[in-house]
Amino acid sequence: MRYLIYFCFLYSSLAWGLDNPDAPNYREEFEARIAPLELYVSEQAITTKEFIAGYARLERALDNELNDAYENLMDQLSDQDQETLRKSQWHWIKYKESEFLFIGNVWNQENYGTSYVISVGEFRTNLIKSRIMVLLSYMKSLF
Repeated sequence: MRYLIYFCFLYSSLAWGLDNPDAPNYREEFEARIAPLELYVSEQAITTKEFIAGYARLERALDNELNDAYENLMDQLSDQDQETLRKSQWHWIKYKESEFLFIGNVWNQENYGTSYVISVGEFRTNLIKSRIMVLLSYMKSLF
């Protein structure tokens, strides 16, 4: 039992060094910027037209956030690491295109009626948002 306590203390003390409390919280700042658009589609949109417009605005905003996160991360990397990230982002874009195709083929009006708009919008925006969160985590770790 005593060894378990020592292990837990040692493990937790190692974790303290992994997170710099002075580092900007890019993810929290991003979440705050995007929250009003997410709130609109989750709580205010009622009609199909409102959902389509809301998810379109959210997706455009997320694309802008993705580009900003990518450019900011690139600015912090060496030339060699920039090339690696460039390739990674290219592969991610191909993955995203493939996922969007899958989403559009499965969740469509024929299969799901007008509610397909909500599923498609949520799946597409969650995919982009998850990539942004990864890039922002990379940025924080470089601080």
